[in-house]
Amino acid sequence: MKEAVVIFGAGGHAKVVKDVLEETGNWQIAAYVDPFTTVKNFDGVNVYTDHLQISPQKFIVAIGDNDIREKCFTNLAQSGWQPITAIHPSSIIARNAIIAEGTVVMPGCIINSDSHIGQNCIINSKALIEHDCLIGNHAHIAPGATLGGLCKVGNGCLVGIGSTIMPQKVMKERSVLGAGALLIHNLGAEQVAYGVPAKSRS
Repeated sequence: MKEAVVIFGAGGHAKVVKDVLEETGNWQIAAYVDPFTTVKNFDGVNVYTDHLQISPQKFIVAIGDNDIREKCFTNLAQSGWQPITAIHPSSIIARNAIIAEGTVVMPGCIINSDSHIGQNCIINSKALIEHDCLIGNHAHIAPGATLGGLCKVGNGCLVGIGSTIMPQKVMKERSVLGAGALLIHNLGAEQVAYGVPAKSRS
């Protein structure tokens, strides 16, 4: 029997998260909540502008912006809502990998042995996370990104589309690696780097 879940967000990313949930066969979308939309119905399901309009239940946040997603997740978790984890069945997850609550793993991802993924992350389509990587909370690993073994990606980081992090490299909290970049050096907190090889621009 399918369980009810509320999706927070009613934009493009919500469409993809909805597809992941439906492909698992375990979830029924009960409602959407999005204070920034005037849409009342999203794919046949009611859209609310305030989570106080419905009772606390299981949820997942479908918002691409890391900061907004973090605030939403934290507020809901502190208000008695229960986060779920969504993993598309086409992804390959090692048996001893750990994926925390609230995270979405999109189609075609590979998460290898002993990697740990934090809360409320987006592991986007066809991302590859090699063995023994550590991904902090509220991070986004964008489509086609590749992380070599033993990488560490801090809370709130963005690893851009098609980018590559060489093994054992570190991205500290809220740093950004641009699309298509190659990271061969560690990246400090809140730094932005892009290019091949990637160079810090802040």
